[in-house]
Amino acid sequence: MPEAVQEATNQAGPCPEMDLLYLPSQVPGSLTICPWYEQLATIERELRQGQAADILDNLRDAMQLQELLLVGKAKAAAGNKSITRAQGYINRAATHVSHFADAYRSCRQAMVRLGMKEDDSAFPVLNASDLRLKAVTGWKATGEGKITNSWIWTHGNIKKDTAEWKDDSKSFPASCI
Repeated sequence: MPEAVQEATNQAGPCPEMDLLYLPSQVPGSLTICPWYEQLATIERELRQGQAADILDNLRDAMQLQELLLVGKAKAAAGNKSITRAQGYINRAATHVSHFADAYRSCRQAMVRLGMKEDDSAFPVLNASDLRLKAVTGWKATGEGKITNSWIWTHGNIKKDTAEWKDDSKSFPASCI
């Protein structure tokens, strides 16, 4: 234990933003018997659940954006310059999808280390096959009606009514926009 305290106090960087914070999900198994561990683990578990829900929202938004960019490229891009530019946007959206998927997986692993069951239905495992989206702008091909969206579209803070969140954006003062 004294080695861990010494390690933590020697991590002081040039500014507080550079300091390492050791969370309960990062603590070695030998320290989980400490009296403070369970309280801190409960707090981190709640924070990670909120983080995972936010990441799923961002993942859904990024997947929808990627799909809309693909459709827009097919419909509107003509010529090498506009096709290249559109492909750059699509690649950036794909990078965001990949980033959010990795962030969700990391967050979920931390929750498992904190005691969540591996097969917990509230936060399922995110596989590469789950990163699919049924057509946003309409049917794409014959037979697509048999395809169903993955669990991503039914878990978390689903925006039920898009008009509702658009109305919320109007309630901000003009100085904030």
